[in-house]
Amino acid sequence: MTDADLIAEQCVNQQATTPLEVASFGVAYMEGRLAVEQHWKMPSEALLQHLHSTLAPEHAGYRIVPVLVGGHEVVSAVHVPRLMMQLKGVWHELEPDMVHHELLRIHPFTDGNGRIAHIIWAMARTLADGEWPMRMPPRWEWD
Repeated sequence: MTDADLIAEQCVNQQATTPLEVASFGVAYMEGRLAVEQHWKMPSEALLQHLHSTLAPEHAGYRIVPVLVGGHEVVSAVHVPRLMMQLKGVWHELEPDMVHHELLRIHPFTDGNGRIAHIIWAMARTLADGEWPMRMPPRWEWD
């Protein structure tokens, strides 16, 4: 797969297929890749927020409203900042698939969670394996 294939597939999976959504994810994806390949560390809060605002500018910042995923309400919005601070404190110690799962479980943003989780997973996978993954992140089922 190429980066373009992965970007297109993730956008289809997330039902984010307008030209603007695909282009915005493409820019954030490439910025994440460049950042980890240049600095070899997980993103700071500032970079995380920047990447998210690049792919979903109308939904920038942590969510303050409840969201449903697969018909189930995810973590309450009041807990998002604390849970994200905890996750960012340990995400360099976690397996990349667990970082991805935790981001999806917390669902910190109103929109773009699957796409930002893909980028962060790829960054974590790069740090673990020494190269950017040319595959999709794991799929998680919502029970």
